Amino acid sequence: MALNLSINAPPALVMAALSTPEGLSAWWVHTCAFHRGVYYFAFANGEKGQAKALEISRLHFALELLQAPVPWRGVRLRWELAALRGHTHVTLHHTGDIDPHSLLDALKRFCES
Repeated sequence: MALNLSINAPPALVMAALSTPEGLSAWWVHTCAFHRGVYYFAFANGEKGQAKALEISRLHFALELLQAPVPWRGVRLRWELAALRGHTHVTLHHTGDIDPHSLLDALKRFCES
């Protein structure tokens, strides 16, 4: 499934929010570290997880959640970014039985703040 979103921020800022431990811990997880292609994270409620980076480039970011709370375990997320007239068009492709709308909303709020 694919979802689309427009964020009033440059692609570099959006990509940093998606792909860096500092960015991820600012809007999605409570803490995050990255080592040898794997993100190690914890949520505010103490649940921990791991996600493998599948692709990191200037305009694409993909990961697979190896260990995460149900229903996120095993989910793959692929973000595609495009610069359009001063903002970033984001397309999120995902697998699994999840509702990523709150994820997109949190990303948008963080990037536009």
